[in-house]
Amino acid sequence: MINRESRIILVLGIFSSLLLSSQELTQSQIDLIKNNPNLLDSRNITEDTRNLGSLNNAEGVDFSVDDDAEINTSFKLEKKSDKFGFDYIKKIPKSISTTSDLPVPNEYTLSLGDSIRVILTGGKQDSFVLKVDLDGTISIPDLGIINIYGESFSEVKRKIKNLVEVSYVGTEASVSLQELAAKKINIIGAVANPGIYIVNPFTTVSSALAYSGGFEEFASLRNIRIIRNGDEQKFDLYDLLIFGDRTKDANVLQGDTIIVDSTSNFVEVTGEVLRPFIYEYTSSDTYRDLIYKFGQGPTKNADLQSINVERLDENILSTFYPNLEEYISSTSIEKIKVFKKPASKQLDIEILGNGVYQKSLKIDEFDSLEKVINSLEFSDQIYPFYANLEQYSDLPIFREKISFSIADPNSYKNIEMKRNSKVKFYSRDDIEKIQEYFKLLEQNEDKTADENKVASLSPNVLQSFNSENKDQSNIRFQMLENGVFLDRLNAEYITQDDLNKIYDDFNDSKEIFDTISKKSIRNFYYSDGRMVLPIEGLVSAKMLIDFYALSENHDIENTVISLTDGTTIKSYENKLNADSINSIYIPKIKLGTNRVTILGSVKSPGVYDVPIGTTLNDLYDIANGFLDSADLGAIVFTRDSIKEKEALALEESKSILIDAIFSSAGSSAATGTGNNFDQLISLLNLAKATSPLGRLTGNLEPNSPLANSLVLEDGDSINIVPQISTVSITGQVLQPLTVTYKNDLSLEDYISFGGGYTDYADVKKIYVIRKDGTSFLVNNRPFRRGDAIMPGDTIVVPRDLDKISTIPLISAATSIISNIAFAAASLNSLSR
Repeated sequence: MINRESRIILVLGIFSSLLLSSQELTQSQIDLIKNNPNLLDSRNITEDTRNLGSLNNAEGVDFSVDDDAEINTSFKLEKKSDKFGFDYIKKIPKSISTTSDLPVPNEYTLSLGDSIRVILTGGKQDSFVLKVDLDGTISIPDLGIINIYGESFSEVKRKIKNLVEVSYVGTEASVSLQELAAKKINIIGAVANPGIYIVNPFTTVSSALAYSGGFEEFASLRNIRIIRNGDEQKFDLYDLLIFGDRTKDANVLQGDTIIVDSTSNFVEVTGEVLRPFIYEYTSSDTYRDLIYKFGQGPTKNADLQSINVERLDENILSTFYPNLEEYISSTSIEKIKVFKKPASKQLDIEILGNGVYQKSLKIDEFDSLEKVINSLEFSDQIYPFYANLEQYSDLPIFREKISFSIADPNSYKNIEMKRNSKVKFYSRDDIEKIQEYFKLLEQNEDKTADENKVASLSPNVLQSFNSENKDQSNIRFQMLENGVFLDRLNAEYITQDDLNKIYDDFNDSKEIFDTISKKSIRNFYYSDGRMVLPIEGLVSAKMLIDFYALSENHDIENTVISLTDGTTIKSYENKLNADSINSIYIPKIKLGTNRVTILGSVKSPGVYDVPIGTTLNDLYDIANGFLDSADLGAIVFTRDSIKEKEALALEESKSILIDAIFSSAGSSAATGTGNNFDQLISLLNLAKATSPLGRLTGNLEPNSPLANSLVLEDGDSINIVPQISTVSITGQVLQPLTVTYKNDLSLEDYISFGGGYTDYADVKKIYVIRKDGTSFLVNNRPFRRGDAIMPGDTIVVPRDLDKISTIPLISAATSIISNIAFAAASLNSLSR
C-alpha cells in the first residue's frame, strides 16, 4: 500500500540514522523491511545504499515533513539520466581483484605481471611459475628467455610445448595461468573523472568505463576509441546496449587508452514509443532505426501516420514529417514525436463500491439513473445518504460528476444515463474509515490551507532524529525497544503489525476520501463526538439518529441545525435539503443545559443550548469552525457574572463620587473657588454613560489552555471579530481616534496622531489594551519583547488622579470608572 515516493522517503529515513550511531539494525526495522520488500527498489536506490551493512535505530515515524528540513545522509538517490545508456556504466561493479576459479579463454592476451605455471612430466620432471617481466619476456630455467608480450594464451602454450619437446626427449609440458595481473589503462575524454585506472584483467571496454565516474552530458557513446600500441579501434556502445552484440567489446590490455569523444547529435524520441529516451544518432541511421530499434517500436496506440520531427536549420527550429526509410544524413534533428491515435470509449454502466452488488449494466437497457438504482441489490451495510455518478456530459470532451442520495429518490430522478458511466456507492465502514483522515486533515489546518499537504501527515516517513537538534513536535510514532512504538496522538503503545495496519488503513481512507465530492461534506455532532458525513438530498436529524442508532442518549428536542445562510433552527424530524445545511447538532441528555450565543466570523453563528460541562473549545466545534476572516486573537467573551461584578463596582464608585461632589461643593461655597468640582462632575457623567462589559480577557484561541478549560455558563456570549488592522488612541489626548496600524510607528507616533497630551494626562501610567483584553503598562519598566504596538491595540492615556484628589478612596473609584470606560472603548473599536 506504500507508493513509490513514500518508499523512497521511508528508506531515506531509515538509512539517515547511519551517521548518528553504529548500532546494528533493530528487529523492528528488519520487520519493516521484510513486510515491505519493495522498499529496496534498485530503480530508486544506488548500489552503495544496498551494500550498507549496519543501521542505527530509527527513532520515529514522522507524520509531517518540513519542506526546509535537511536529512544528513552519506548516500544519495541517483538521478536518472534522460540520455539512453548514460546510466548503464553506473550499475557495473568495479573491482581490481581476480577470481581464481574462473575459466580463462585461449584468446586471452598475456600482459605484464601475469604468471604462468609450467609442469614437466616424462623424461624430465619439474614445475615452475614464470612471471611476465617488464620487457614482455619470461625466463624458462635451463631453456632461456622467450618474448610472449601481446600474444594469446593459446599461442604461448604452443611456444612453450614446442620448446620443451625439442629440448628434452620424452618430456611433455602442461601450461596453465597461475595469476593474472590487474591492468593499468587510461580513460580520457567526455567522462566525469578522466585519468589512469587499475582494472580487473577481465575488464572489457564497456565495463572499464564504469571506473571513470560516468559520462558528461555531451559524451558520445557511439564513438569510443581504443588506442593500443599506436593502433586505433572503434567501439559503438549502442551495439551492446541495443543489439546485444559484444564482438567489439574486447578485453582491455595493459597500457590501453580509452577515449570517449564528444557529440551534439542527440534526439529526443518521445510520445507513443515503448522506450522513450534521448538517443545519440549518426548520419547512417534512418528514422525507422530511431523508432523501431532505439525506441523499441511504437505502442499499440501509436499513430504511425502522424510522426513529427523537429530539426534545427540555421538557428531556426522547424517541423517536418519524415519518410521512415530515409537516412538522417547531415540533418540536425532535435526531437521525434510519435503521436497517439485519438480513442473513444463506448463502455456500459459500471456499478462500483461497497454495500452494493457490483456489476456491469447494458446502457441500452437503462436510460435513467432511477432505473439503474431500482435494479440494484443493496446490503444492510449500504450508506444511504451519499453516492455519485460519473459520466460524460452532453459534450463528450467533459465528464460530469453528480452526487445523490438513495434515501431521497428525488435526488436521482430524471438523470439521464450516458455511456462510460460509473456509479459508486459507499458502505457504513467506508464512512467510518474516512473519519480518521478528516481528523488528520483538521490537525494540519493550522499549518497550511492546502488540503494536499495532508499527505505529509500520512504514515509513510520513518525518520530518525536527534533530540538536540531535531523538532520532535511532528513525530507521531516514536520507536521504542523491541519493535514497540509509542503513538503520541492516542497515547498508547503499538506493535510493528499495528503500524503496518495504520499504513494500509490510511491509504484506504485517502482513496475513499478522494472519490467524495467535498461540497457534500456536513458536520454531524452528537453526544459522543462528531462525524464528518457526505450527505445529499433531503435529510433530517432523525434519519441520521436512526441510521446510527443514537436516540436513547440524545436530547432530540433541542436538536440544532446550522444553515448555510448563517441562521440556526431547531428541527429533529423535518427534512431539509443538504445543500442548505452546515452542521447538525444533537446534545446529549443531561440534567440541564446552558444557552449560549456565538456570533461573528464563524461558519454557523447562532444561539445554542449546550449540555452543562460544555467548554468554549467544544462550542467552536459545534459552530462548525471559523471563517477565513476571523481574528482568533481578538475573541470577545462576555459573561453575566462578570458583568454583575463590574456593575456593582461602578455603582459603588458613583456613590463615592457623589459624596465627593457634595463635599467639594461645600468647600467651594466656603472658599469661593471651584476646587475640583467640575472634574468630579465630569467623572460622574462618565460613570453614568459607561455600561459594564463582563468581558473575560486572555488567550481564547482554539485549543488554547483557557479555551479547553473554560466551561460555559448560561448567558455567555462569544463574538468572533474579523481581522483587525487598526490602533485606537483614547484618554487624555487632544483628539481620541482610530488609525491604521503601521509596523514602523512607535507609541509616541500614535500619540501624536491624537494631537498630543492634555494638561490632565498621566504620562507615567500610559497602558495598552491588547485585542484579547489583556493590558500592560508601557512606562516605568524595562522594554520587553511583546511590548510593541500591535494591530487591534488600544493606547490609553489616563487622567492624573493626583490633580483631582489626594483621597485614596476617590482615586480608586475614579480608576475603576476609567478602566471600565477605556475597556469599553477598546471593545467598541474591535467591533467597528
